[in-house]
Amino acid sequence: KQDRSVVKDLERLASDKNEVIGRIHALWALDGLGVLTPEVIGSALSSGESRVVVQALRLCEMHLASHPELLSQVDRRQLGNPAVRFQWLMSQFRHPGWAGAVTARPLVDQAVAACLSAPCDSWTRIALVAGCGRHGLVLLRRLVGAASQLADVRFDELRDWVGVISETIGRGGDAREVAGLLDVLDPGRPIGKLPEWFSVQLSGLVGLDTGLRSRGQSLGAPPGAFAKKRLAAAWRVVAGWSARPPVKGMRAVATRLLRSGPEDVAVPALLDRFANGDLVALASLSPFKGHGIGPGVLKSYTGMTAAGRRVALDVMAADPSRAALLLDAIGGGTVARADLDPARVDRLRRHADAGVRKRAVSILADLVPKARRTVIQKYRVSLGQDGDPRRGREVFRKNCTACHRVDRLGVDVAPDISDTRRWSREQLLLSILDPNRAVDSNYFSYSVVTNSGVVHTGLVASETPTAVSLRQPEGKIVSVLRADIEVLKSNGVSLMPEGLEKNVNRGQMADLLSFLKNWRYLDGRVPVKRGRGSK
Repeated sequence: KQDRSVVKDLERLASDKNEVIGRIHALWALDGLGVLTPEVIGSALSSGESRVVVQALRLCEMHLASHPELLSQVDRRQLGNPAVRFQWLMSQFRHPGWAGAVTARPLVDQAVAACLSAPCDSWTRIALVAGCGRHGLVLLRRLVGAASQLADVRFDELRDWVGVISETIGRGGDAREVAGLLDVLDPGRPIGKLPEWFSVQLSGLVGLDTGLRSRGQSLGAPPGAFAKKRLAAAWRVVAGWSARPPVKGMRAVATRLLRSGPEDVAVPALLDRFANGDLVALASLSPFKGHGIGPGVLKSYTGMTAAGRRVALDVMAADPSRAALLLDAIGGGTVARADLDPARVDRLRRHADAGVRKRAVSILADLVPKARRTVIQKYRVSLGQDGDPRRGREVFRKNCTACHRVDRLGVDVAPDISDTRRWSREQLLLSILDPNRAVDSNYFSYSVVTNSGVVHTGLVASETPTAVSLRQPEGKIVSVLRADIEVLKSNGVSLMPEGLEKNVNRGQMADLLSFLKNWRYLDGRVPVKRGRGSK
């Protein structure tokens, strides 16, 4: 009704220290009437009641341009409350002082002091970085400098902060900021005496590399005037951390970072780690072109587990010269044809290198799926066989668990197939052998090509205005910011590849069908049905 006769009463209620809920409602009512004054807001900000302070902070944002002193009226002791601190950081973003580097420094110092005074959750850490906007380097320097003076440093939080700030700077791509950041993160210049400080610097280097890679760059050749000798020395330190980490947990992080390092430093270090069975090191070799990588991977191939072999196949296929070696190994029997699932066969047959494509079509001809109708007709004999559901469980474990989950086996990537009682055996057979026949559009495969040329394929798990997440086999989730996406397209087919018959004969198919129909009866409490519905 916009009844202004109640304004005085509302102002008295908004300043009543004995009220909480009523005071909050009065503040918002005054704002709705357009008569909320800085004086009333200031009174609420200095309140000792955290719920009132949080709402007053939200209301003060539109007044900060003309009354920036409002934020200083919050009792600093109130910033120990997580809700108050979070909102204070978010509201501080509206302060006019952020317009210039000089006027921003006091605001950064206040924000850093508030966050270092008490443990912070992930949302508060995000609020700190978001609130400080384009002054990321100032924030990082102040944060690291202030933390280094503390007797008890919360290194887990600090690593997260430094990583996120560094990634933000990397995404911005400003040459001066990147060079200034590297000066702080240079492992040749330790920040503090404790070895945990190295993990903080490593977290920053990883964040910077992640940000730069989103722009098609990397930490291997960063923008800016950072001295090449210092950068080369820093990479040697990272390689050393991969072999002998000063703090637990640094090895895997340093090993992954080496994917962006100079080849003369990274490849020997990664091959050394791979020789010790490190699959992270093996995966990190993928971007490199070194001639020693392919022979080294193939030499160890026969002694690898199934998981290791999958990584090895991906590394070999990533480079044309290594892909040629892989095809030689397949032709010579070093790598079994059965190790290549239909998706990897298809990758080689569609390789970017024409020579690899031609050889793959020839060598892998017997692995290329035949016409679906012919295959289905051949496998119809499985429908009349009494399969063994326990043997079928092993067929499922070997061939299907990367995307499907049944009886506590596998992961939920593809459609739920656990309730197969309403499915006939023929329906199951058709879905297995011809996955594209009637696929739900929600389960179409999508490909994302990033600005740096990396291709990700999977089902769209979720999407927001800022990011797309893909669900991949083995339950992996890959999230890509929309700003980093060059191409997003539907492949128009199921994520499940054709060609399962290459790994499953007709007897095994009968076992698999029996397992899918009868898995719930295998605990012994209910006998396995042998009637028409379970065969």
